[in-house]
Amino acid sequence: MSNDIEHYAPTAVIGSTPIVQQNPAVSQLMQHAEAMSAAFDLAEKLCNTQLVPTLYRGKANDATAAILYGAELGLNPIQSLQQIFVVHGMPSIYARTMVGLMKSKGHKVWTEESTDESVTVSAQRHNESHIETSTWTMERAERAGYVPTIDEKTGKHATNANGRLIGNEKYLKDPQAMLYAKAASEVCRKIAPDILLGIAYTREELELEEAANPTRVKSERVPAPKGGTAGLAAKLGVTVDAGARTGTRTSAARAARTRHGHRDQGPGRWTDRGWHLGQGSGDRIPACPHRP
Repeated sequence: MSNDIEHYAPTAVIGSTPIVQQNPAVSQLMQHAEAMSAAFDLAEKLCNTQLVPTLYRGKANDATAAILYGAELGLNPIQSLQQIFVVHGMPSIYARTMVGLMKSKGHKVWTEESTDESVTVSAQRHNESHIETSTWTMERAERAGYVPTIDEKTGKHATNANGRLIGNEKYLKDPQAMLYAKAASEVCRKIAPDILLGIAYTREELELEEAANPTRVKSERVPAPKGGTAGLAAKLGVTVDAGARTGTRTSAARAARTRHGHRDQGPGRWTDRGWHLGQGSGDRIPACPHRP
């Protein structure tokens, strides 16, 4: 009797030829692998052209993921690279792309009101009577932190620690477009989350993310501080005379002894055992811990 473990796979017999029934999960995984391979081949060619945004230019791996994600939404490869953006690992699309996807599936999206101060958008799912409505005003956008505000101290628009504007400047230049993006994306997410696959943000919303454009810091080499007698002299603000290099007393040494409470001991020199009063003299003062 064999100790080998036999793997069982259900089979179906058509005529005299048995057919192995593959696990659905494995079959789907193989389909994804084939789709990824095809998407990568296409991405490599497209990413070397001027047609794709700089976000994907020369980045075939990122473009492959965008093409696959777009295919799930119903976008073709070119549309995927033009309309899908990734910030912090999160996919986003333009609000107008959301509206286009809704209409392509038979859902209705329309504008009720549009001014520089307020935009109202309504939407209705296909074959349903319920109408979803969303209104975004400049006041609401200000409370959410989307609109740049004036700093009372400087009288200018408030900036963060990096000197970048807090908020999105487009709310000041084109408020209707930005308010429409908020209102439209809100109703689209409410009536058709199955179509948008849980996309939480629009491209317009993620434009506020500072991490998408990190601040580059220039590093410079700083000379190492001088050590020994020269360093001490620099700290004390005195000039080192030439005798410092031969072991004779210097102005820096005198300043150090005076600073630490030691009187001038007259002519002499430092040694490892202390201060010798004169050449050939046996008298010495114990070494000072503050010696230069």
